[in-house]
Amino acid sequence: GDINRQPAGANLRAPAIAEMRSSLAMAKADVGGMQPSEQFEYYRYDLPGKTDLLHNQAMQVELFSPRPVEVTKTYRLSGSQRFYHSSQPGQREPVPAQVILSWETNGKKSGQQLPAGLVRIYEQDEKGTVWFAGEDRIGHVPAGETVKVRAGRAFDVRGVRRQLDFQRLSDRLRRVTVEIELTNSKDKAVTVQVDESLPGDWKMIEKTHELERLESGLVRFSPKVPAGSEVIIRYTVEFI
Repeated sequence: GDINRQPAGANLRAPAIAEMRSSLAMAKADVGGMQPSEQFEYYRYDLPGKTDLLHNQAMQVELFSPRPVEVTKTYRLSGSQRFYHSSQPGQREPVPAQVILSWETNGKKSGQQLPAGLVRIYEQDEKGTVWFAGEDRIGHVPAGETVKVRAGRAFDVRGVRRQLDFQRLSDRLRRVTVEIELTNSKDKAVTVQVDESLPGDWKMIEKTHELERLESGLVRFSPKVPAGSEVIIRYTVEFI
C-alpha cells in the first residue's frame, strides 16, 4: 500500500544518494518466496531468517516464488485528435502498435496480490537463449485482478492514420472522415485494438467496422488482420 508521509527535510543531498547507489554491488539472496501478512490497510513482507550483507553491497531478495500464469498478448494503437479540428490534406500520422501483456492474479486468496514496482519480460527462443523483451512499472494489484504490462512497440504490426475529409457544417458542427491503415507483416493473423479519442458531443455517421464504446469520448475497433495483409478502418464522425 501507500503510506502517507510528510516531508521531514533533506538530510541527504540527492547527488550524494545517487552516488551512493551507483557504487553498490548487486547480489541476490536465495531465500524463496515471502508470504505477506496484513498490517493495517497494507501488506508487510518479512524476510525469513537473516541475510549477510558485504561492505558496499546491495541485496536483491526474491519476493515471490516462480509460478505459471496464462499471459494474453494484445496489440493496441492509440490515435490522437489532430485531425478533428482543421483540414489537413495529405498528412499521415504513423501510429505504433503497443504490445501489452496481461494476466490474472490467481484468485482472491492472500499471497496473490502484487506490490507496485518494475516488471521485466524475458522470452526463451528455440535454442534455449533467454532474451530481454521489455519492462514496465505497475501499480499495486490486488488479488483477483488483472496485471497489465506494456512490453514495447511491435515491429511487424503498425498503423497509419490520415484525414480523408473535413467539413464545417455550421459555426460549431464539424464532420470528419478518418482512415486507419493497419499492416500485419507477421506469418500469422493478429487482432489489433485501435483506440480512437473523439472530441466533444459526437455522433458516428458511418463506419467500416464494429466499435466498442469504452468511455464517453473513447471508442475501440478490434479488427483481425490476416498474415501478410492490410486492413482499412474508415469512419465518419460529426461533433460539436
